[in-house]
Amino acid sequence: MLPYILLYSVSFLLSMANYLKEKIDGKFLFFLLMLFIGIFGGSRYGIGGYDYNVYELMYNNTSGNLSEALSSEYFLLMTTEKGYIIIMSIFNFLGFGFNDFLLCIGILCSVGLFFVFTRHSKLPYILLTIFLAKGYLYFFFTAQRQVIAMVICWLAIRYIVKRKFLIFFLLIILASFFHTSAIMFAIMYPIANVKLDNRKTIFLLIASILIGVLKIGLALSLLISSYLPFGTDKLSSYLEGGMGINILNFIEMIPILFLVLNFRKKIESKIENFNLFFNMYLVFVMITFAFYDFVFIARLKGYFILGYFVILSSLGYIPQKKNVGSGIIFLLLLYCLAVYCRELLTFDNGEGYMPYKSYLFNNF
Repeated sequence: MLPYILLYSVSFLLSMANYLKEKIDGKFLFFLLMLFIGIFGGSRYGIGGYDYNVYELMYNNTSGNLSEALSSEYFLLMTTEKGYIIIMSIFNFLGFGFNDFLLCIGILCSVGLFFVFTRHSKLPYILLTIFLAKGYLYFFFTAQRQVIAMVICWLAIRYIVKRKFLIFFLLIILASFFHTSAIMFAIMYPIANVKLDNRKTIFLLIASILIGVLKIGLALSLLISSYLPFGTDKLSSYLEGGMGINILNFIEMIPILFLVLNFRKKIESKIENFNLFFNMYLVFVMITFAFYDFVFIARLKGYFILGYFVILSSLGYIPQKKNVGSGIIFLLLLYCLAVYCRELLTFDNGEGYMPYKSYLFNNF
């Protein structure tokens, strides 16, 4: 567990310094940290639960001949998105082993996140630390295809801001070639500039909770997916029920939402493109509550979790005094540490991520 704690601790300390300065002196140190995070996750060996073995089987059964790979009848590849098959085939053709492939994907995704975090926040270290607690382990260590799709979607945010629909749309299509669920992120383009007042926001929150309580999420999801140009069958497969309610989501998200609504003007003045990220955050919250009972709903809401990270990182802007704000950030990151440790200790009964093993270094 020590390597994970050391990684988080470094990010924690740099996050506090980032908040106190409210800027970063050059981006090179942050780039190096992001690069290390990509290497740390990408060089994992035999960890990440069942998915690690599945992805290894997929890679080892992908032909280096692109034509053969795309027409493969291997059962795992028959339902895998073509974009992921193409990059596996290319890496196989170049002679890369499975772990070399994972390392390259980890580095590419972390570099992509470097541009996302530095482009959309003055507090990229805080965004990173929150991401470590609330997304890094799951997406970098298990959801291999989806993290590629998420990074592409988040890079596409730039073109939402610039209102360049064609480039945005093409990037979303590209992301969907790695994970079909990425098509859901297309909703961000039309709603990015929609400004919801507090009353409408609370109404949407209540409506999403009622959808979850009344169990009408399945019918609503099937209705929405029926209008998609492609990927309906794959998206419908994510609507398997039986996950059960996670009361921690309510305890965490609802107070934060009302806190943000109460101090909205202060936060809004500090965050560039606040409306876009607030709406993204709201979509994340609504999906969480409306579809809490679906096993794979995390795959759909993951694209919108960046909005939650941006909102959480802004809580330090609420008080006027910097030392009080730093106390809020400290407590926030301490709470995130608890979330991080809980994930490490509970995933696959504590054996999914631990002990950390890297094929580049000696085992920890």
